[in-house]
Amino acid sequence: MGHDEKRMTLTQWVLASIICILLVFFILSVAIRFKLEDDLILSVAVNQSSFHISNNENATVQLEVTTDRQLWCEATCIVSALQVSTNQTVYNINFTSIDQQVNIFNISMQPVQKGSGQVLYSVAASCRNKQTIFCRSSGVETRKTLLVAVNYDLDIEQSKAKNSARTALESAIADLEQVDLLVSQAEAAIKLMPQLHVDDLQLKIGKLRQEIGARNVFLENLLKLWSDESYVILEQLLSNEEAPPFDDAFILSQELDDLRVLHNSLLSRIQTQQQTIHSIIQSYPTLSHDASPLVETTNSLVQKYTIGNFTTYKELTTLINEQETRIANYLWVLQGRRSAAEQDAGTIIHDLCEYCTLKSVNSTTYTSTSPACDELQELHATLNAALTNGTDTTANATANTTANITNETSIITIQLPPRIHTFNGSTPEINLTIETLNETITAVEEFLSFYCKEYNGTELLTITDQPVVLATPQVNGTIKITIPENHPQCCVFGVCQPCCNTESCKDDASTYPIMLIHGHMVHRWGTPEYSLGGYFSKIQQRLQDDGYLDAGLHTSASQLSDVGPGEWGITGHPISVRVTYYYNFYVVGDVYVRTTQKSESIETYAVRLKEMVDLVKHHTGKEKVILVGYSMGGLVVRRYEQLFGSEDLDRIIVIGTPNNGIVARTSAFCPVLGESTECIDMQKGSVFMQKLNDQKYKPSVPIVTIAGSGCDTSGKDGDGVVQKESVALPFATNYVVNGTCTDFLRTNLHIELLNIDRHPKVYELLRAAITK
Repeated sequence: MGHDEKRMTLTQWVLASIICILLVFFILSVAIRFKLEDDLILSVAVNQSSFHISNNENATVQLEVTTDRQLWCEATCIVSALQVSTNQTVYNINFTSIDQQVNIFNISMQPVQKGSGQVLYSVAASCRNKQTIFCRSSGVETRKTLLVAVNYDLDIEQSKAKNSARTALESAIADLEQVDLLVSQAEAAIKLMPQLHVDDLQLKIGKLRQEIGARNVFLENLLKLWSDESYVILEQLLSNEEAPPFDDAFILSQELDDLRVLHNSLLSRIQTQQQTIHSIIQSYPTLSHDASPLVETTNSLVQKYTIGNFTTYKELTTLINEQETRIANYLWVLQGRRSAAEQDAGTIIHDLCEYCTLKSVNSTTYTSTSPACDELQELHATLNAALTNGTDTTANATANTTANITNETSIITIQLPPRIHTFNGSTPEINLTIETLNETITAVEEFLSFYCKEYNGTELLTITDQPVVLATPQVNGTIKITIPENHPQCCVFGVCQPCCNTESCKDDASTYPIMLIHGHMVHRWGTPEYSLGGYFSKIQQRLQDDGYLDAGLHTSASQLSDVGPGEWGITGHPISVRVTYYYNFYVVGDVYVRTTQKSESIETYAVRLKEMVDLVKHHTGKEKVILVGYSMGGLVVRRYEQLFGSEDLDRIIVIGTPNNGIVARTSAFCPVLGESTECIDMQKGSVFMQKLNDQKYKPSVPIVTIAGSGCDTSGKDGDGVVQKESVALPFATNYVVNGTCTDFLRTNLHIELLNIDRHPKVYELLRAAITK
């Protein structure tokens, strides 16, 4: 081999060696970079976070997805939109993205069509790198989520229809309630007046009740349309509907009073009949000896009236009329019988007076106000006594000698009873033959037997009923219909409830938002997006499964006007949101300009955190927040509480946070790869740590710490980066999670604490601390 050939071979060997060394260096640098940096940097943004539209409008959100820092990697991605209201995916698309590629997606959100309220959409992008010889990515998925609120309301036509329908419904309900009240009052009055015979009225009330029931069902169906917020359809139905007449209900009270008056009048008539019959029997005790049928029919009327044993008042009125006719006829008979009695009695007395010893020239026919039964009975006794013990006054008889009188022609002088001679004006004595005396006695007996029988028939019943007094009971109707207030509806995970806009919602501690604050970025050349990804995204997904809405990522560059006051809080569900203190912003005109500032002191980061707390409180409308800080983020949270107090805080939870500073290897390597200012603050004994742990200062909110254990951390137990004893605080509730470090540097337990798939106890402790 010649000299030139040897030199050529050496040159080729050198070049090949250089190429190999460069290739090895490149491969090592790629591997180291993949170790130090996130496999995939994913940025997402929407053109609008909040919409205010009518319920029949579409809302279209423009999602911008950018993949970065992939080092010749190609990423497969999925963009999806979850309608939180129904927990259903409404948009889903796969795409491939390369380094620095900006991908735009227009996601249409369908109208609700009715009512007012809020629909939340969780818009998410998730990507993972395809592993190739040049893309040494782990292939772990990176996910970013944003929350979009669609607030909807009635359009102009629906608002007018709602107002019109409400007015018509209120009128229809008022009419029905009034009719129901009138019927209820009538029913109550009937119960208070049980004496009344109200069968016909009950039939009318029953029919009204059926009509009221049918009307009530109709209105209930209309109210379903109201509750369904179908106002236009409801207005049309009401405008075409004719309410049924309820005229009968408005005269029920008068009809009932008319029945009462009729009932009382019939009672009065029966009482009058009783009084008349009683008077007849009392006044004509002998002439009315055959009044039993009349008494029995009157008693029958009393019983029918008292127990209500009649069909209608018309029937009872007919019976009373018939009885009144009977009484009138009987009175006419009595009058005739009285006249006949007076005439017969007068004849007897007149004939008797023909034998008076001294006649009066003024003697007239005998008259009396009674049938003369008492006088004739007395006369009968006198005549019988004369017949038995009389004195013969003939010429052949011996004076003053009492003898048995057997001769028909014997004459007896009789002293008439005073009633007789005072009535007829005759002398008190009469002279009668025995024959005439017997004839007179027979005539008197016939008279007494015909006109002077005592009444011994059915006893007249006494009616004890009293007139019915009009009852005016104070009752409530059986129907009470209220038109429900259709509050704006907020639906979450398939469950709908009125959106919560009251003060009680603000004060509900169970709905305080959770703010997740990242830790120290271990390599200074990276972007804040590295810190914003990671395992916090998985924690948010798990929290959403437990009822905490995933609001994704929020930065201080967001304007207050992007989301209306309290919009994220009206669902009644708490949210979780990731925030960063690495971004700062300023305003140029109406434009918010975001800048990255990640080499500041922890105290500066605490001030920036205040901006984020105010922003989240504005968006949720809540009075307080729950701060969850990881690693250095926990120090930022604690310094925030010292600077601004606990007025905005409910509690603090820190995970893997070096509350007492970092030491040894961690302290040495921190400024090599990361920002030195942060590392200096975190060193044990630093000015910052001295202020943070000033023994005179005690936090006024509960604090929970979670430390990792199982790795050699500069000679002590810890998570490979932070010693366990550095996490615990004397005034906090301190927990420890066991694990191991599996990477080359024996430090990965620190970051793996947030991997809740590998360390589920961390999530259990976090969840318990949030809800305690």
